[in-house]
Amino acid sequence: MSRMLCTLPWLGFVPNDVTAAAARVAERLEVTPATLRLYGKRDQTRSDHLGLIAKYLEWQTAPAASQAMKKLEQFLLNRAVEHDSPTLSVAAP
Repeated sequence: MSRMLCTLPWLGFVPNDVTAAAARVAERLEVTPATLRLYGKRDQTRSDHLGLIAKYLEWQTAPAASQAMKKLEQFLLNRAVEHDSPTLSVAAP
């Protein structure tokens, strides 16, 4: 769960090394980074907290083929291509 929290500020990016992000979260929670390793040993804890986070952030479901899903897919596509280099999508001679 701590990794999920850490990645929220980075849309679509999950760092391989989460040490700095874990330290940031630990600092915000006013606990030691070692304490985060103990988090989520009980599966229900993670599920409960994910539900609370989703509610706090006002996340909504987007059923397949719904208008909400189409809007989400378009948003994600736009984010994915906005940093692409045109030269990467052209075949090399």
